[in-house]
Amino acid sequence: MKFTPTKFFKYKNPPFLALVVVMFGLFCSSSAYGQIDYSYGVSKKGFRVGVGLGASQLQSNWSKTSIGPAGILYLDYDLSPYFTIGLDGSFGQLTGTDAENKLYFTKTSVVFAGGSLTFKIALGQFADFKSKNGFQDAMKRLYVGVGIGEVYSNFTLTPHTDGKGLPSLVVSGLAYGKIPPGTKQKSNGTFAGNITVTQIPVSFGTNIALRGFLGNDKVELNPNLQYVFVQSPYFDGYQPNSQPDPNNPLIGVNGNQAYFVGSLTLRFKF
Repeated sequence: MKFTPTKFFKYKNPPFLALVVVMFGLFCSSSAYGQIDYSYGVSKKGFRVGVGLGASQLQSNWSKTSIGPAGILYLDYDLSPYFTIGLDGSFGQLTGTDAENKLYFTKTSVVFAGGSLTFKIALGQFADFKSKNGFQDAMKRLYVGVGIGEVYSNFTLTPHTDGKGLPSLVVSGLAYGKIPPGTKQKSNGTFAGNITVTQIPVSFGTNIALRGFLGNDKVELNPNLQYVFVQSPYFDGYQPNSQPDPNNPLIGVNGNQAYFVGSLTLRFKF
């Protein structure tokens, strides 16, 4: 009897033919579902470690503030793709300048390091639509975060040396500015000290999957904007007009300070 593949599949081995049809259908279904939902099959919860770089800027009493470098480190745990709890850390340098010659000091330089317990919730928690591509997935993962922690500030204050600015910190019993206790004047005329205070960070960002980078589902890109409220008027080392002037009731105690950090972070999934 002459053997032909057609007769083999058609008459001799129907279970094999059925298996081929079923497997073909499964592969087609998997591909189609992967096109329908971009996040199908990815790791939806677990630990994430973030390492990144960015820029920081002081939000304080100075008339001019410069952009400084910042570094980001954090450990997150994703309870779902849209809700995260984590420990966030940032460090960097901040600078403020008295460009209008109204303050006793002409410049402050701050080296800071802060850490916070942070909670983040994303848009997908409320509208978990099926994303068909990376852009839609990143939109669905747009989040807002809030936390609480502490920040350490090591500051250096430079007085005016050209006759501009106020003549002293205290004149006729009225304070033109205060510095934190423990601040000391160095031999070069600058003042230096440090302070640790409470901070409340508020952040906005998203997580963008980098498919194929170090694996199919290993790394994400995390652009993040963070505004940090510092619960102290001495974060930058100096508080002008800290005592009200009886001759001018509009000059009084200034409020707490803040700083801004914008960053790009690589988020490694475990």
